[in-house]
Amino acid sequence: MSNAIVGQPSYLCLAIRRIVNQMRERDAWIVENRESRRYQLGRPVTLWKKHSNDKLERIAEAWSNDISYQGVGLLLEHTIDIDSEFFLVIPALNGRGCCIPIKISHCRKLVGHIYQIGGEFLFDREVPDQLL
Repeated sequence: MSNAIVGQPSYLCLAIRRIVNQMRERDAWIVENRESRRYQLGRPVTLWKKHSNDKLERIAEAWSNDISYQGVGLLLEHTIDIDSEFFLVIPALNGRGCCIPIKISHCRKLVGHIYQIGGEFLFDREVPDQLL
């Protein structure tokens, strides 16, 4: 059987194969260099900030891309400061939602006004009762 996709011009087939192969190579490098595997989450989440007067402020809504034992990947409609700390509220997956303290590890512009955010879990922080 031919390597061409039936009914498509050969230049399109080559372009698709090149993209897929590049993504496969990139993903292999990412998997090798990460401490733990990431799992697709695909849920809306909210970011909350606790101020010095203990008041909580809802900062943003985001889309959760993936999650691992170390952190979470988010998509956000605006930039956010690296090293900022927030409480990430994830709605119920199977019954009960959760609130996890995170520290922003990276913020990269993807396209237009969409940013890819990395959040590292902060296991040594207390979660405010209001967010539980």
